[in-house]
Amino acid sequence: MGVGNFYLPNAHTVYISDEEIYGDDEYDQDTRYFRYQDLLAEIQTRTSASFIEVLHDQFEDDCRVIAESGLYLITIREWEGYVAVNVVIKSDILEGPRRGLAEATHWSSAKKLFDALSQVYHLRVRCSAWTSGDYVNESQTVA
Repeated sequence: MGVGNFYLPNAHTVYISDEEIYGDDEYDQDTRYFRYQDLLAEIQTRTSASFIEVLHDQFEDDCRVIAESGLYLITIREWEGYVAVNVVIKSDILEGPRRGLAEATHWSSAKKLFDALSQVYHLRVRCSAWTSGDYVNESQTVA
C-alpha cells in the first residue's frame, strides 16, 4: 500500500507528475535541478500580479513557499511521484477579520493559477485519499 495522496488543509491543490517535470532523466541530478527550477519559474510567471515571489527559503506545513499575497501562499511539495502545487489560505487569516474574504475568493484565486499551469502541464487533482483524476480547465471545455 502506498503513502496516499498529498493533502493540505485550507488549500486547493493540483499534482504534476515527476515525468511531466523531469522526463526520463530522473536520475540525472543536474537535469532534475534545472527542470525543478523551470517548474518554479513557470509557476512564478503564471501567478497573478497580487502575488510576490518569495526569494528566501521559507516553509509552511513542510511545503516550500514560492509566492505570497495578502491572503494566500503558493507552496509546493515533492511527494511520491509528483509535485503538489498548493494555494493556501495564510494561517493568520484564518482567525482574523479577513477570513470570509479569503474563503470566498480562495477557489477563484487557485483556479486562475491552475488554469494557467494546465496550458503547460497535465494536472491532476485529489479525488480521495488514494485516487486522483484529471484537472479540468473549464474555460477550455466545449459545451
